[in-house]
Amino acid sequence: MDHSGTCTVRQWCGGVSPALRVPSFQRGYVWGAAGAEAFYRDLRDTCLTGGEHYLGIVLLSSSPGSAPDLIDGQQRLITLAFLLAALRECAGLPRDQIPLPSLQLKPQHQTFFLHCLTGGVFSDGEGEGVPPLSEVQQSMEDACHRLLALLHADFASPAERTSFAAWLLSRVCLTFAQLHPFRDPIGAFLRLNGDGDGLHALKVQVLLRSRPGKAREAAARFWDTVSDRLGSEFSELLRMILAIKAPDELREEPAAACRRLLEKLSGDVFAEMVLAPYARVYEILLARREIPAPEPQQSRLRELFWWLNQLPTRDWMTPALYFLAALLYTSDRADLLAFFQRLERLAAFLYLTGAAPADAQARFSALLRALKSGGIAEQAAAEATELLENEAARFAAVLDGPLLSTLDSAQVRYVLLRLESFAAGGLSRRFMAPDGLPGFADELPSLVPTLSGIVVAQVFPAPADGWPQWTAEDSSRWSGRAANLVPLLGGDWDPALPFAAKKDRYLATRLGPEEFTLTAQVLRQCGWTPALAAERQEMLCGVLRRGWRI
Repeated sequence: MDHSGTCTVRQWCGGVSPALRVPSFQRGYVWGAAGAEAFYRDLRDTCLTGGEHYLGIVLLSSSPGSAPDLIDGQQRLITLAFLLAALRECAGLPRDQIPLPSLQLKPQHQTFFLHCLTGGVFSDGEGEGVPPLSEVQQSMEDACHRLLALLHADFASPAERTSFAAWLLSRVCLTFAQLHPFRDPIGAFLRLNGDGDGLHALKVQVLLRSRPGKAREAAARFWDTVSDRLGSEFSELLRMILAIKAPDELREEPAAACRRLLEKLSGDVFAEMVLAPYARVYEILLARREIPAPEPQQSRLRELFWWLNQLPTRDWMTPALYFLAALLYTSDRADLLAFFQRLERLAAFLYLTGAAPADAQARFSALLRALKSGGIAEQAAAEATELLENEAARFAAVLDGPLLSTLDSAQVRYVLLRLESFAAGGLSRRFMAPDGLPGFADELPSLVPTLSGIVVAQVFPAPADGWPQWTAEDSSRWSGRAANLVPLLGGDWDPALPFAAKKDRYLATRLGPEEFTLTAQVLRQCGWTPALAAERQEMLCGVLRRGWRI
């Protein structure tokens, strides 16, 4: 067939015409399990009545010597292809009885799409060595598995599935319509798809305001590349870019703010000169990409980025994104390490002293304004990230106080592990291996070393048998403070046992070598006394003050 007029699914799939091509400006497959199920249920309900089903118009754009471009209908046709593949899988029918359509997706999606059509997705496991899926690939896989499950649930026997397949191929129709050769295919696509919201609406705004032709196609490629790399992080990056480039407009919806920003920049310039560079910096801040800096500065920066990413919010990231992007893409140089040391200290102070979310956001917004008005010169960056004298005193008081009663469990783990990193000259690589890079967890998969999996235990319990040297006053004074806390990863630490018995049992049952410097220091002691706790508290608070430069 020539991809024009109305035809059945069998006529389309069995035709010899060239594959329909998904052009670069289209988004990827997004229907996933929910969209595929809605599509299937419409078909199934019509099948039960024995009637015909109409899938609607599929809009194409053709040019001599090339495959037709799919302007509208991509989600429907891909889902139809997955349904046919699932039917072939569960009915056990040969290829000639259930032909599959010929679709040419964007290069980064085509291989996995063919993997789905040939049934490989139905036999995939989650074993070692299986690379993580992109959002589009995950959406494809979810759709395939949901369709297969629905077919098994609704059609109990192979004969029923074969009957449904015959109905689908012969009684389901679709209409192909060709765009007028003088119409702009991207413009037609944008007018058909520009009324949505979210990331797709922002992409439409960028493409609408791009220069027609190759510039617009390049903008689409930049957008898709960044979106595929960042996945769910992409929307957060766009929010930060808008905060940097169009802060006043952020009181409106993101799409409105984007439109205002694009009044100053064409869409293709925005994609190439703003989106792509900021995306590279964003991945550096997420510790997924190496920062172009010499050693040992690079390793120390990577560790600081890792610690910043352990915080529950990312208010710190917008000024960090601006600072690092300005530094890497201009000739203005500053002390990278010093800036991020102060930024991590400021973020830790706001987190551990319980700053209200609005106050933390205001502080980092003020930092962004200071950096933009004063440039990224060392003096401006230092003044904007410095703690006030009363803030430093408050920070030190929190760290010296009863952590278990003043902080929540996540904050206590953060303090103990940050203290561990200061005391040991860095945190073990097992905790800091980023996604996709080898680390300790690859060597010992039985251990799952994350901050949330670490247990913080007290060296002594309330006064009990075996602890005669500890009075009630001593217990009250040292309970929950840093000196009396140890981080644990595996092993049996019974809080009711005397110190010597507790230490022996832990040493006999712990996993692997000594995991933490702080714990090893305690285990080397012959006993545990109030005087030792006082000495240790002074030492540990000194380590924290020097490490954070309080």
